[in-house]
Amino acid sequence: MKKSAMPASLDLATLIPDFPVELLSDRAVDLLSLDQILVRQGLARHPHAAGESWLRSANNQIFSVSNGVGAAYDAIQKMRHNAPIIRLVPNAGEVTELHGNIIDIPLLNGFRLPIGTLLEQDPAATLIVSTPEPISGRIATVQEMVRLARHFALVVMDEQLAPFSLRRLTPLIEEWENLVSIQRFPFHMPGEISPFAWMVHPTAMRPLIQEHLEPVPQETIAEVMSYGQIDTFPAERYAARLKGQLWRELRKLSIVSVPYPSWGPALLAQVERGDRDEIVADLHARGIEVYAPPHPNLRHVFRATAVSPDAIQALKDALIEINLGL
Repeated sequence: MKKSAMPASLDLATLIPDFPVELLSDRAVDLLSLDQILVRQGLARHPHAAGESWLRSANNQIFSVSNGVGAAYDAIQKMRHNAPIIRLVPNAGEVTELHGNIIDIPLLNGFRLPIGTLLEQDPAATLIVSTPEPISGRIATVQEMVRLARHFALVVMDEQLAPFSLRRLTPLIEEWENLVSIQRFPFHMPGEISPFAWMVHPTAMRPLIQEHLEPVPQETIAEVMSYGQIDTFPAERYAARLKGQLWRELRKLSIVSVPYPSWGPALLAQVERGDRDEIVADLHARGIEVYAPPHPNLRHVFRATAVSPDAIQALKDALIEINLGL
């Protein structure tokens, strides 16, 4: 088949939007120029970063820096010793990589939370809820989280993609002593010297979490505090608009459908004609990267992230060509 003239990547890790971003009194034309601004303003070694790797962020919340999302989960597992960890499947990202005393509970149709089944589990367990869920973009509700917080010893809200939904559940931490949120900036930040993320947790939980978090380099803490000055709202809205454009284009096609709404940065496309794996391989050969979930219940779907209007058009054109060849 004829290859698309414009290679496109639909991977969030490559997303560098072309819009202005606010940083204190300076203005960056794109995220790449932020590195120069940080150096020029001396923020790369923020003086307030010296000291402990935590900050008070609200009345009953503490902000603790970790060496990436994986390190945050490691700390939680160590903190909870041998308590079982319940994760919801299918899933993606760092949650998938957890090992040990793991209990997998399947999500319901439409990626809904199986509240009834969850409330039958061991109350001493740690429950992990990704919101938005990284494959479908399904988001948990306040009512669901309150019921789960009443039941489990600890509930971890993985909110890595929450900036794209504008519906964080983090404020619940002010009311519940057993809720923790894991977060990171929604975009790869320029000049990152090491992976970083942070945990938002109740003040009373600080000694226990700090005891089990691996040491965080002061340079990493400085980075997080410096990047915290960046207003990423324009970037998040830009990505949301692109996702809307991707949805409008995909629903015009007969080869795929978009069965679920998404509050994340990507859409789940269901293959209606042809073989999913063959279509994904054909897209890859054209320079278009999409994610094919390995879970057997998802063998007919792939996830696409809208990077730019050109990338969306390239995906649409490629799917039209593939459809004509079926």
